[in-house]
Amino acid sequence: MSFYDQYELLDLIRDDGVKTFRARDKAADRMVTIHLFSSPTAPIQAELLRKLRSLPPEEAARIQDQGSHIGSQYFVTDDLADHGGLLEWLTTVTKAAGKRPEPPRAGPPPISAVIEPAGQLQLNREFADLFSTAQRPVFSTPSEIPQNDRPVAPVAPAANKVTAPPPLPELPTAPPPAKPKSMFLLVAAAVLVAAIFLLYFVVKMR
Repeated sequence: MSFYDQYELLDLIRDDGVKTFRARDKAADRMVTIHLFSSPTAPIQAELLRKLRSLPPEEAARIQDQGSHIGSQYFVTDDLADHGGLLEWLTTVTKAAGKRPEPPRAGPPPISAVIEPAGQLQLNREFADLFSTAQRPVFSTPSEIPQNDRPVAPVAPAANKVTAPPPLPELPTAPPPAKPKSMFLLVAAAVLVAAIFLLYFVVKMR
């Protein structure tokens, strides 16, 4: 069935690049709206066609028919009275689709559930309960406490040891001053001089 055999165009409602007609579906005998894309490769019309083909299911149900006529693409919808026109309808639907929250993603399982099987986890709990309820013995004197149960005194951290610098090499000492001649030689010289003067005076007095 050709386009004009199926639809009767009544009025041109809008022409903003996409021609919108109020028409009658002859077979169903009902009023419809036909959107005719005369230049489907033009950037604006190509973008509108892309949005029409990617509508969510609940909005795509408003498209009653689509096809081509003399090189033009057409879509048949209801009157879109709640949006005012094709452009407003697609803009509203696109914005609503961008605001839809993503479904929550399942997080990874707990580490304990991955590492420990159920039997091992129960055994660990029973082991912990055993120590939490056991009564510890009471000792009267410290000497009765077993060596393994005695508290260990905290060890103070070792202070940083300061190593002394290596000793300086000894400087060579000056040799001791030469000692004077023996006192005996000095006394002997003095006595000899005195004897010479005495002898001189004795000879002269004669």
